[in-house]
Amino acid sequence: MNLLGWFAMSLCLCVNAETNAVWRDSGDNVTLGCSSCDKGYDGMYLYLYREHKPRIQVVYYPDSGDETTPGDAFIERIQTNGSLSKHTVTISTLSVNDSGFYKCVYVTFPSGETSCSNYILFVRGVAPCPCPLGYDKSPCRVFIIVAAFTACMLVTIPFILLVISRQQVRRWSSSRRVPGPLSNDNVYEVMSPAREELPPGPCASA
Repeated sequence: MNLLGWFAMSLCLCVNAETNAVWRDSGDNVTLGCSSCDKGYDGMYLYLYREHKPRIQVVYYPDSGDETTPGDAFIERIQTNGSLSKHTVTISTLSVNDSGFYKCVYVTFPSGETSCSNYILFVRGVAPCPCPLGYDKSPCRVFIIVAAFTACMLVTIPFILLVISRQQVRRWSSSRRVPGPLSNDNVYEVMSPAREELPPGPCASA
């Protein structure tokens, strides 16, 4: 489905304007040229288009050319060279997430737009960790530690429960044993007191 969507978008771009296909590997740089035959534009946007997603600003190049404004995902990765009507944009440290359709859009404020110089960029390689640029990736390590601790607990807790259950079974079995015969030491003989003999009476002397 993704390949079909890419093909459809490529076909639409080829119908509208000339589109250049560019292939790069992860970590490489790419230079895209933007040029316009007309003059009087207030600035130029380089946009990245992806399937079923809003367009992403790569860089804004003002008419003065003094200060460019890169998009959030392209900060410290953009270099521009040339004038507004004809200049180049270099994107460094490419990743798979940079793949897509790039379009140079010249603008006249407040609402005029003219599209020029379309590119299809394919970046080969492994997609990076989806963390924003400048974001501390330590939570990824925290997640790994938590996952390892959870795995250890899942192994240790059943072992502890097994040991405890065995001890309880042993105690229960020992409590149900029949007691043996009592020893002679625990038997006490009860002795009755001897009767005292009475002294003989007068009849006995007769």
